[in-house]
Amino acid sequence: MQLAGPDSDERLAVLRAVASDAGCSPSQAIVAWMRQSDPPILPIIAGSKIEQLRENIARSISTLSSDQMRRLDCSG
Repeated sequence: MQLAGPDSDERLAVLRAVASDAGCSPSQAIVAWMRQSDPPILPIIAGSKIEQLRENIARSISTLSSDQMRRLDCSG
């Protein structure tokens, strides 16, 4: 999923809608999409503050439905 380019507003709207449906932040949805893609992309979990680390760990356990994955795949 690319968030830059001529259709970036539309793709960002899809990302926000999917994140809301999944009950997570857009960042968490992106990490879940990366993990669940084929081939999967495994993000490096880090943070400079404890709050960032907690959110990043929560991102790593978010899961998207097949419909949510399809919506993100089609928006890129």
